[in-house]
Amino acid sequence: MSKTPIASISQERPFESEESLRLVLNSVQTGIVIIDAQTESIADINQYAAEMIGLPKTEITGKPIQNFLSYPTEEKNLFSDSKPGTESSEQILIKPDGQSVPILRKSTSVHIKKREFFIVSFADISEQVRAKEEFLKAKVAAEMITTAKSDLLANASHEIRTPMNGIIGIAGILLNNGLTPEQKGYVETIRNSADSLMSIINEILDFSRFEAGKMDIETLDFDMRIMIEEVCDLLSVKAYEKGLDFECMVHHDVLSFLKGDPGRLRQVLINLIGNAIKFTESGKIIIKVISEHEDEHETTIRFSISDTGIGISEDRIGNLFKPFSQADSSTTRHYGGTGLGLVIAKRIVEIMNGEIGVDSKLNKGSTFWFKVTLKKQIDGLSKEPAVPVDIQGKRILIVDNNAISRHVLKEHIKSWNCLVDEAENGEIALMLMDQAVKEENPFCLAIIDMKIPEMNGKTLGRRIKNNPKLTDTVLVMLTSAGKRGDAESLQDIGFSAYLTKPVKRQKLYHCLSTVLGMPLTVVKKPSKPIVTRHALSEEKKRCIRILLVEDNPVNQKVAEKMLEKFGYYSDIAKNGLEAIKALSNKAYDLVFMDVVMPEMDGYDATVQIRNPLSSVINHKVPVIAMTAHAMKGDREKCLEKGMDDYISKPVNPQELLKAIEKWVPRG
Repeated sequence: MSKTPIASISQERPFESEESLRLVLNSVQTGIVIIDAQTESIADINQYAAEMIGLPKTEITGKPIQNFLSYPTEEKNLFSDSKPGTESSEQILIKPDGQSVPILRKSTSVHIKKREFFIVSFADISEQVRAKEEFLKAKVAAEMITTAKSDLLANASHEIRTPMNGIIGIAGILLNNGLTPEQKGYVETIRNSADSLMSIINEILDFSRFEAGKMDIETLDFDMRIMIEEVCDLLSVKAYEKGLDFECMVHHDVLSFLKGDPGRLRQVLINLIGNAIKFTESGKIIIKVISEHEDEHETTIRFSISDTGIGISEDRIGNLFKPFSQADSSTTRHYGGTGLGLVIAKRIVEIMNGEIGVDSKLNKGSTFWFKVTLKKQIDGLSKEPAVPVDIQGKRILIVDNNAISRHVLKEHIKSWNCLVDEAENGEIALMLMDQAVKEENPFCLAIIDMKIPEMNGKTLGRRIKNNPKLTDTVLVMLTSAGKRGDAESLQDIGFSAYLTKPVKRQKLYHCLSTVLGMPLTVVKKPSKPIVTRHALSEEKKRCIRILLVEDNPVNQKVAEKMLEKFGYYSDIAKNGLEAIKALSNKAYDLVFMDVVMPEMDGYDATVQIRNPLSSVINHKVPVIAMTAHAMKGDREKCLEKGMDDYISKPVNPQELLKAIEKWVPRG
């Protein structure tokens, strides 16, 4: 073995044992190079490093290190990381034939006989670099596939929703146009089938969004109580059609004004409540909402949905939250469904960092529950409406044989600082009312359920109004399902208001504050027409001016008829240019804007509306996108262009009404 390299370092023999040093250097399977710090030339090299470079040691020693090592970029100095303990860095080993090999290099500075040397060790990382490049290529390819998939979903969603909007909308219009029983049956079949198809499509699209990682959660200010009431109002009709008792109990500790994603919470509730109704043939559905934990900034809300339905066997519960799974195959055949609803609900709750679960026994019913932690609105407390003087301290009687229903009403009324008593039937109610008169503290109002046993609500109302001691009592009727002519007959008896269950908290408050201020005639009947859930807002609707911007004739007709059904009337513009012209001639209160239209689309039209130099009269008019573009990012794009809100097609009538009530001028 040649001793020339070592001898060339120094005649002072800096290493105690040259043979020992060479043995160590040549035994390790890592390239090691000893560099003179002063000349930056190679003083010695081990056999493994020489083989990696591809030259004999004699042709390497004494040469500048830059001949064989370099950084991928020229921004770093070869010795900038040579201090002891410095982390490894990637470099390039350059072979004489020009071939480059990626290496992982580490340098250590040593002093021998007052002379500084760098000991550089390095290893071939070609395989790791190749694997990294392959991974990056695969990642780019996967992202391209995901983008293509998202684009396909967006186009599919748009193309499906547009005709479905027409099918569902026109079916709804036909059902309100005096069809024969046979025709009505056919149209209801069309609408129900379309609704089912739309539900399946929505679940598949939602699931695809989750799989593509495109499902995000928004953080918006919203009213928890109103959101819950709207969901229950939407689904209670189906429950009552099956003859089920349907109750929603929101504990008074639950805050109203919170921050979160009301749309996704609504989606979870609709899924769980809808399943409860679907799998329950008789009995009841009970929704309970409680505050489980609260601190200065957040509150944890627990939702539970209990039913008396078919239940689930213990060995099947584990499959409920798996894609395309239901309790068993016979359930799938009997009840239908994609088996994606619970999967989507679970993923939504988990994205919100919440929990979801179920307690169930076969043939004994089920209780699905979930809980989420939401932030409080900073100014939430200041938004709670003050209680008017005319309702505080009023003594109110609730007459209902259903204990849960009484409890819900009692909690609402107590929160308004009223005095509440309850009775489970007519005889007890009359006894309590008579006793209250004797104590000179009579009930000023009685809320009576239509179907109390033995003495129904109408009969009790007649007996109250025919009793001279009780005739001053204001009467409010509650019923699970109203019939044509009920309002007129109830007003003849002496009822001041007539509302359907479940009654929204705000609607009940509005009703009570209205009827308690209504004067009575000599015969102790309301001097004004009976207050119904429609009459409460009918006066307001007549003054609202709505512009509908939509190029599709079918969708024009659907939206127009939906608005008419809710008591609103609208003008129509076929595109953005017509919309600008209409808004320049009249000050509208609300604009529903389609996005894809000829000549001028909804985005450009909205930009023009917001432009203070345009001819539009009211540049701040609320503009609500009403579009078949319903994929991730579409809502955000609409808001960025200046729109105030967003509704996807097919348009849900309740969502349309909700948007109007949210954005029309107050009062």
